[in-house]
Amino acid sequence: MTSTEISRLYCPNCKKILRDPRQVTVCGCRFCAGCIDQRPAQGGSAESVYTCAVDGAKYKRRDVRKDRGCQREIESLEVDCPTQPHPCSWRGKLTDMEHHESEECPKRLRECDLKCGGKYLAEELEQHMARDCNRRPVPCQYCKHQLPMKDLQDHYMGCEQAPGVCTHCKQTLESKTEGSMSDMNCHLATSHVFQLTQECLTTRVELAALRAENSTLHSEVSNLASQVDRLLISSEAKNTEMKELKLYSEWVASREREELRLKGDCVETDSAASGGGERKGRREEDDSRLRHISETLIGLQSQVTEHGNQLEDMRLRQDITDVKTTNGVLVWKIPDVRRRYREAVERKTTSLYSPPFYTSQHGYKVCIRIYLNGDGIGKGTHISLFFFLMRSEHDNLLSWPFKQSVRFTLLNQKRPPQSISEAFMPDSKSSSFQKPERDMNVASGFPKFARQTVLQDEDCTQDNMIFVKCQVNLSGLQDV
Repeated sequence: MTSTEISRLYCPNCKKILRDPRQVTVCGCRFCAGCIDQRPAQGGSAESVYTCAVDGAKYKRRDVRKDRGCQREIESLEVDCPTQPHPCSWRGKLTDMEHHESEECPKRLRECDLKCGGKYLAEELEQHMARDCNRRPVPCQYCKHQLPMKDLQDHYMGCEQAPGVCTHCKQTLESKTEGSMSDMNCHLATSHVFQLTQECLTTRVELAALRAENSTLHSEVSNLASQVDRLLISSEAKNTEMKELKLYSEWVASREREELRLKGDCVETDSAASGGGERKGRREEDDSRLRHISETLIGLQSQVTEHGNQLEDMRLRQDITDVKTTNGVLVWKIPDVRRRYREAVERKTTSLYSPPFYTSQHGYKVCIRIYLNGDGIGKGTHISLFFFLMRSEHDNLLSWPFKQSVRFTLLNQKRPPQSISEAFMPDSKSSSFQKPERDMNVASGFPKFARQTVLQDEDCTQDNMIFVKCQVNLSGLQDV
């Protein structure tokens, strides 16, 4: 049967195969009995007039008859399983299709009988309810009470016949209801006293080490503070001397201008020539002294500048000494970045090291190194950033090789979303990420982290400083 022939067996009203077909004799259109009975009528008697929904023909109730020929034709049709999207192999009469689709088809979707909210193929539903459904009934292995699978763990927490589990060593204890003293308290008192004692002793040793380290750091900070004070005093003395020399040079220049004015007013006589010679001698002497003063001023300015740079370096070193980060994140401030970039270009100071930081109190010790004028393939065009693993007192307790990802970020101080960021995953075979045998391992990072033009961007170098962030991914790490 062609699709055109099949289409005439569909009700134009409900768009389904005709059920108990009725034909309007006036126009020949067919409808389901239920659909044609719902048509609105004009008038309220047996002579009411109806309008065909297909071609608009007018008809009365007596013009509608049962179409038995069409019904037999429909009953004789053979169809395949209509279930979508996965029909089964069933083929049968059209009159049996609805029953097959709703009651028999193994590919039909059915809601779980246990009310878990899921829908499954009929052929898989039984397996779902027996093995997978979180509402399937299961017995408590201790009290044998039946309850939904999803409630089993909560039940164990309150089940009087379930054993306890030590939260420290995960040992399973006897039933909660046995013994005069609770099994948990007895277990803690007998099994964990030595362990707790050892932990207390270890903590005391670590505390003593931290106090010693703190004392050392305090001493270093005090020394740095003393050096800073001395540099400040020296710098102030140099500034005072420069001011005095500047005043003297201005006095000498004023005197020279006065002599030049007097020279112009003098009459050119022999005696005047003789006096002029004396003045010329004095002027040459003053010129020599003025040149000496100028050279001294230049030298003092250079010394003051050098003292200022040393003072800034001392402050940076003091900042490094003061910092101890133990959460795997370092935000490193690099001040006076224009001078440092110039010194990197001139090869005076090609790189800077960050203060060391830790992934946790007893975790990996790391630091970063920056080349403002680049290093290797990035030299002269890019900023280079590298990551170092450093040797620490807890290395024997850590897992090696180092496997955590690392992200570098050059922060945009005005528009944070435009910060420059790069990340890498460690190569477990590289020597850079093995347990350090020396103070620090070979570096790993980005020779071409960012173009040097970023150092001209005021958004990144606000107040002549930059901020570099290094973040170690702590996922999966456990503190010692």
